[in-house]
Amino acid sequence: MCQHGTARAQPSYIDKRRRLEVLLSNGHIMDMPMSADKARDKRTLVIEKATELFWRQGYDGVSIGDLVEATGLNRYTLYQAFGGKREIFIAVLLHYIEESFAEVAEAFSHHHDSPYEALYHSLYSKMLDPEMFPAGCLMCTTSVDVAAKDPEVAQILNDTVMSMNEAFSTRFAEAQRGGRVSAEQNPTAFGELATSLYFSLGVQARMGRSRESLSAALRTTIDSLKLS
Repeated sequence: MCQHGTARAQPSYIDKRRRLEVLLSNGHIMDMPMSADKARDKRTLVIEKATELFWRQGYDGVSIGDLVEATGLNRYTLYQAFGGKREIFIAVLLHYIEESFAEVAEAFSHHHDSPYEALYHSLYSKMLDPEMFPAGCLMCTTSVDVAAKDPEVAQILNDTVMSMNEAFSTRFAEAQRGGRVSAEQNPTAFGELATSLYFSLGVQARMGRSRESLSAALRTTIDSLKLS
């Protein structure tokens, strides 16, 4: 039992995500019982619908009513599973970040001989895919606006940037140990540059720069990294 006057620790965004997963895995979706696997599938679908909405309309342009209509869930279920629009957005952001890291890992797995080509393909598929362009990156657009007013979202983005730097630099260091790139190059610098390029492409796509010019710029930048 907490002592009187002692502030209760605020749950982290990881704690909130776990709470969401528990609620959904227990079948709290549209008041219908379902298996844990189906609940996870439904959770993913809900998050994807909400992602499209936030991406298209921005955080301030989305209401709970919009989320109810887009996800097919009633207000009670949304509040029980997420806690409100802000918490839904945080769940969206965490899911988007997880998918982004998975896509980077897949690109480096398919192009393990060259971290440069792996970087090119991971950024191309994320930012310049014809089916998605010019959506850009959720972290580069809507999330940045929210982060300016929400310290928790700002912390999530900051942690993600640091983790992305580390992921890129780790992949480069692995290529160095395998003799696939020069041992003279700095893995940390590669990670910083790769992350900066990731966010730059996302912002420029939303600014209206053409897919062709961004693709050419990405190719030129990657080729210059090989020579540095």
